[in-house]
Amino acid sequence: MPMRLPTLPAPARYPLQVFGLMLILNQLFRFIFFTYNRAGGGDFVFWDTLWAFVIGFRFDTAAILLCAGIPLFFLSLPTGMLRRWATYRVLNPILGCINLLLILVNAIDVIYYSFAAKRTTHELFTTKEDLGNFGFVEIAPYWWLLLIWLATSYLFYRLINKLARREVERVRLLGLFPKRAWLVPFFLAILIFVGIRGGLQLRPLRPANAFTSSSFFLGNVSLNTGYTVISSIDIGKERLVDFMPQDEAVAIAQADFKNDFDGPYVSKDYPLVRRATFDGPESHLNVVMLIIESFNASKVGTILGQGPAETLTPNFDTLARHGLLFTNFYSNGSRSVESLPALLNSMPDIFKRPVIGSSFETNAQWGIGKMLDARGYHTSFFCGGENGTMGFDSYSRMAGIQNYYGKDEFQGELDANHSKWGVHDIPFLNWIAEMQGSFKEPFFSTWFSITNHFPFDQPTDCPAHIRDRKLKPNDMTIMYTDHALGQYFQKARTMPWFKNTVFILTGDHCFYGGDEPSRAMMSNFRIPLLLIAPGIAPGREQRLGSHLNVQPTLIELLKLDTYHTSAGVSLFSKQNTPIGLNNLMGVVTLSRDTISYSTNFERTQPCFSGQGGDWKRAEYLESGAADAEWLHRLQALYQVCNNVRVDNRLVAKEWMK
Repeated sequence: MPMRLPTLPAPARYPLQVFGLMLILNQLFRFIFFTYNRAGGGDFVFWDTLWAFVIGFRFDTAAILLCAGIPLFFLSLPTGMLRRWATYRVLNPILGCINLLLILVNAIDVIYYSFAAKRTTHELFTTKEDLGNFGFVEIAPYWWLLLIWLATSYLFYRLINKLARREVERVRLLGLFPKRAWLVPFFLAILIFVGIRGGLQLRPLRPANAFTSSSFFLGNVSLNTGYTVISSIDIGKERLVDFMPQDEAVAIAQADFKNDFDGPYVSKDYPLVRRATFDGPESHLNVVMLIIESFNASKVGTILGQGPAETLTPNFDTLARHGLLFTNFYSNGSRSVESLPALLNSMPDIFKRPVIGSSFETNAQWGIGKMLDARGYHTSFFCGGENGTMGFDSYSRMAGIQNYYGKDEFQGELDANHSKWGVHDIPFLNWIAEMQGSFKEPFFSTWFSITNHFPFDQPTDCPAHIRDRKLKPNDMTIMYTDHALGQYFQKARTMPWFKNTVFILTGDHCFYGGDEPSRAMMSNFRIPLLLIAPGIAPGREQRLGSHLNVQPTLIELLKLDTYHTSAGVSLFSKQNTPIGLNNLMGVVTLSRDTISYSTNFERTQPCFSGQGGDWKRAEYLESGAADAEWLHRLQALYQVCNNVRVDNRLVAKEWMK
């Protein structure tokens, strides 16, 4: 007796057929997108191309179900023949329109990508006034694409109506559905939910998940424009800022962001692009960036002047004697996701929504990761958290870091070293030191810690000398992570690459408990920065700096002959002064030299002046000429940084070198 293949439950057959047809059409337009734009897509290999199309199914599924999930759900209800036919007559035209629009936006991007180098997102809403400027003359050359769109949309509608009539005839012949058929819409609803969020992973799907290879173009191939548009609807409310004429704002920003080693700014359309040039060859030092979660400067013993018996950070204090410690240094924001764009790309993340997780995450960028990757560095990002935590895996790839190592990649015992967030810092940092010993030099490696994070649970491998101090949970995890740093450096010193390495130790942001005293605005951001590198004399530096200054500082230390778009200057700049830009609950702060100026752009907030992190109220900045001068400067910097983000005008391909 021949084996019979299992058939789909009758109520599920038609909605799955419709979904399958929509999936095929979306992949068809992905192929057209790839074919039309591949000449300008740079170098990529066959397997990466194939994988881009496979990933595309994930984004197509999410886009289709976001738009058509409800109609498909109602089509799965096991109703009788007459009611079923009425449902088809109502829902099929709706499905036809949904498919027509989904295919339309993907068709538009076949052409749009060649101009914008990215998929359409919020532009569909924020620049809708400009769409009226396109007439027949502009559209006529793409008649072939219009024809394909209309033909496939028409065929789709004809085919689903034919399938619907076949389904109605089956119901007429077979009669009523069995009661168990009502399980079909229940399970279909679960599948729709899973499809919309892109799977059962830790964080829902977002555009940055498309960028799994070194090819920016293939990441865009994987995306579905319907998905990128829908996922950016809330971001579409962000507008170009116009506090002043753009030329005036650009002039102020360019003056504040210019380094000693920078040549002239090279483009009006990309206002932050300039080239760094140095005498002598580039350095090929390794770079290790260690980012410690919630690492307040107010907890660091050497900054507080504490001795070995009091300090929470004895290992960091010891390291500080071998490097240059910046005691007046500040984070970009108050959340982890706001630190990486500033540290890796020198761009302030101070707007309505962080870059990570937004439509702007896929904008073209040229940060330190991509600069070093282009020079043959092995690039890696380590975080002991669950893969997907805070979107670091996707964003690090967008920032040009090719290798991500999270909890899934960790090779060690998990049971004794695992917390709510992932693998604790001691075992993870020990593993990192071993991994770095296997990397080909030069390498660029970033670690983001997780232990010193709320709820500050005590690691099971916490050393007895820390447990015996009976510290507050936050203080205990600070001391634990400090101990992890000590062990890491003890092992790293035995490695042949150690003496040829730039070490950067800093925090992502601050954390203060409810029992701690009130603070000046800048104290909410004050973190340490320690540089240990060949040629850097040990010492302490009270000059103000921030996350924005890390990238240009590395460019200077490595003497990189490169274009860059840093929104800040090197910490060693002689001609210009480093700045800080922060945002806390809508209050934006510009800090420079001894001044901290804050506003919500409706009224000036309390401002401060100080030295070495000791800030005191400066009411003279809150009115009159001083207020007007600082407000004007902050508005200019905010406007330029916002507008290059909204317009995707940070960098173009020709300067990515």
